[in-house]
Amino acid sequence: IRRGERGPVIDAQIESAAVLVDAMLPKGEPAEPEEPSPPRKIWPLPLTGRISLNAAQVQYKHFRVTPLVAALVLEEERVHLDLEKAQLCGIDAPLSLEARPDGMQLAARIDVKGQQLEELARCLTGEGVLISGKADFQADIKSRGKASELLGNLEGTVSGEASDGRVKKFALIGNILTVLSLTDVLSEMKGGKAAAEEGFPYRSLGLKARLHAGSFLLEQGSFNSPAIGMAAKGSIRLKDWESEMTVLVAPFSRLDHVVRSVPLFGYVVGGALTSVPVGVSGDMRDPRIVPHEARAVADAVPGIFERTLKLPSR
Repeated sequence: IRRGERGPVIDAQIESAAVLVDAMLPKGEPAEPEEPSPPRKIWPLPLTGRISLNAAQVQYKHFRVTPLVAALVLEEERVHLDLEKAQLCGIDAPLSLEARPDGMQLAARIDVKGQQLEELARCLTGEGVLISGKADFQADIKSRGKASELLGNLEGTVSGEASDGRVKKFALIGNILTVLSLTDVLSEMKGGKAAAEEGFPYRSLGLKARLHAGSFLLEQGSFNSPAIGMAAKGSIRLKDWESEMTVLVAPFSRLDHVVRSVPLFGYVVGGALTSVPVGVSGDMRDPRIVPHEARAVADAVPGIFERTLKLPSR
């Protein structure tokens, strides 16, 4: 630390084997103040310079970043943070964040090839979703505004697909199967201890979505397995996981296979005869499922089947 013309200037390098964020936070619930405190004035910053951090591990609750290499630049009217290397849940998630007196800007780009989906799902959801397979996905995310507005101002695109895995726990699929009383599929999913442990096999799982105004807008979602197919379109609010989606479900039972195999008849009516539309709403972690009439389905949802599952749609 040295004395500059306008205050102290720091040049620091911090190295650590492990940073446990929980251990540095105050214990218990903070008491609510009787009156709101006036905002503290931090600009211009009393300290300028550069701080670099190299930690083998940083952990907050069940989230673990291994390793974390970051650089923080402090100026009087600007703070810039670069996460040069930050591996979260087994994927590299570089991020840049800039703060000025008028607000903040955030940008991140993620590109993953051949990631094991089970590790990623367990890390991000904490046992809420258990699904295996190999995944490729890309995400471009940005936001701006005050710190409290960043989540609500998220913008960007997310796309990806997974293949050749098993679904062990996924509330959306489980609730749909239960409401539609698809006993053949449920028996395959839960047929004995071995089946319950191994899960429900699937061929492919894909999504194409946008982030806008704090919501995850699913433009095209598909699930294809030997026993059931699904196509989905809708939205999920990131703040509270509130969802509103339409899902088209196609159970691939013996009857369905017979209908589809009939020349001409199976081609013309196969998609409409064997597909069931449902509405999904409420908390995405345990959503409500309500069957719909076929005419309630938006034109774009059957189109997902045509593009991804190759089902008849004429």
